[in-house]
Amino acid sequence: MEMMNELLEKYFRGETSLAEEKELKKYFSEGNVAAVHEIYRALFEEFKQELNETAKTPLKKVIPVQRKIKRIWIQTFAYTAIAATILLLVWIQFPQTKENFAVIGGNKIENPEYVQRYTEKKLSKVNNILARSMEPMKSFNKVRQDVEPLQNVRNKMNAIQNKLIIK
Repeated sequence: MEMMNELLEKYFRGETSLAEEKELKKYFSEGNVAAVHEIYRALFEEFKQELNETAKTPLKKVIPVQRKIKRIWIQTFAYTAIAATILLLVWIQFPQTKENFAVIGGNKIENPEYVQRYTEKKLSKVNNILARSMEPMKSFNKVRQDVEPLQNVRNKMNAIQNKLIIK
């Protein structure tokens, strides 16, 4: 009886081993329970009944969030590796050449001075075309500047009119 008291104290402190718990279950499942321990019999019988119960609905498997995050990282690394492999294969298939040349009118020209003069000539033509197309905008800006004083007069007239309205 004294041994059972010690086992019960250890059990409620959570310090019993599996063998000791089996011994307690065996003690309470047999019919020879001391009157002092009779109050614990219902507890151990309840444990016995719970072992026989089955779930009425199927249990859902819950995946921890950590695994989802880990899976996302693995997928990300896999996709990155695939993309890097494809880029490497394309780079190997089409190696970069270190020749400096320009194509003008379908002809390959390797003389950098000629290409520079040709480019400057074409850019000056573009600049002239843009300057000519901006001429109407200059006259539009002049008209806007000429109309601005009239807008000021109109604002003053509206202010005077608002003061003359009888409330």
